[in-house]
Amino acid sequence: MDGLKLSIKQQITSLPPLPESVVQIERICRDPNTGINQLVTVVEQDPLLTANLLKTANSAYFGFASQVTSIGQAISLFGMSMVWGFAIESATRHCFDMNLKPYGLTVGQFGEISRTESALMWHWFVKLDQKMAEILIPSSFISRIGMVIIAAQLVEHGLCEKFHTDVKKSQTSLESVERKFIGNSNQEVCSAIFAQWNFDKTMVAAIRASESPELWNKEIQPYAYALKAVRTAVTNNGEITKQSAGSALEIAKKADLNQNALMTAFEKLLQ
Repeated sequence: MDGLKLSIKQQITSLPPLPESVVQIERICRDPNTGINQLVTVVEQDPLLTANLLKTANSAYFGFASQVTSIGQAISLFGMSMVWGFAIESATRHCFDMNLKPYGLTVGQFGEISRTESALMWHWFVKLDQKMAEILIPSSFISRIGMVIIAAQLVEHGLCEKFHTDVKKSQTSLESVERKFIGNSNQEVCSAIFAQWNFDKTMVAAIRASESPELWNKEIQPYAYALKAVRTAVTNNGEITKQSAGSALEIAKKADLNQNALMTAFEKLLQ
């Protein structure tokens, strides 16, 4: 376990810096004196991000009334925090070798989970609380990225099948199995990645705290519980079931988060 834990730490500290375009997008999104025009200029310089934004904007995840044909239109509809989430997710995919076999997931399934979680969070918070949305929407895109580094180390050390078997048989949480093998949860690994990249401190703490929000301070708890609720709602095959939605609503209730808004988000996403 100690060897795996050290390997993961070394992989995180040796990560390359984020692309300059992502740094620029973060800077624009965090600066109250900037606006959509500046963001459009940066996004349009990235053809892959542009295509991804337009494709998602016209998908069933969001159900906009008319076809979205320009980046300016997409940003106006999504909001700047959503675009930052897209940019981070796109960049991180290019930083890692995506092999989720230890978790029993394909790259496509992993992407589906991320898109569903981010869409659910967007529907829940975009009109409910702008301050929280600025943290929660991009966080929901990337809160599982720690699984990618864990999976890479498990494959490298020949533990892929054993880990996958334990995950399928386990009666406890996924995080318990991760700790058994590597001594860390994927939330801890994810938060360490984004701390390495000097991301917003509230975002880093919220992702880390989403495993056990009750152990954290009252400032972080609402963010952590919201991330936990969304993660609970979306199953490992990217679906939202009656049971998983019910469990997410219980988490929202415990944290005194708006359950009606979450129910409406479920309805919009499942239409």
